[in-house]
Amino acid sequence: ALVLVGNYLWVIPEAGSAEEARPENTLVHFYRYVRAGDGFRFEREFEYLIDRNICPSESLGGISEVVAVPNRNGEPDPNRLLVLERCYQRPSVTARLYEARVDEATGRITK
Repeated sequence: ALVLVGNYLWVIPEAGSAEEARPENTLVHFYRYVRAGDGFRFEREFEYLIDRNICPSESLGGISEVVAVPNRNGEPDPNRLLVLERCYQRPSVTARLYEARVDEATGRITK
């Protein structure tokens, strides 16, 4: 997923990075880039615990969408994200939607 929130660009691999995309691993990382001139530069990574057990038949699942949550003024809030975790178990899709918060102090994104 890619999300643009103000001066930040979030990059979220669907099932985590190549090292993280394992059924037994519930820790994935969100990568945040900050606007720098005409582009973006890497700023920081954040830990996120993904639920790998939504569907018993699909061992990984993944994060299919992430969107910014607006604040009271209608502007995107850089510290709040909606995260859609999903998996496929024929013949249906199971999804869970979480409001996640960015915790700058701990480097975690919490549900």
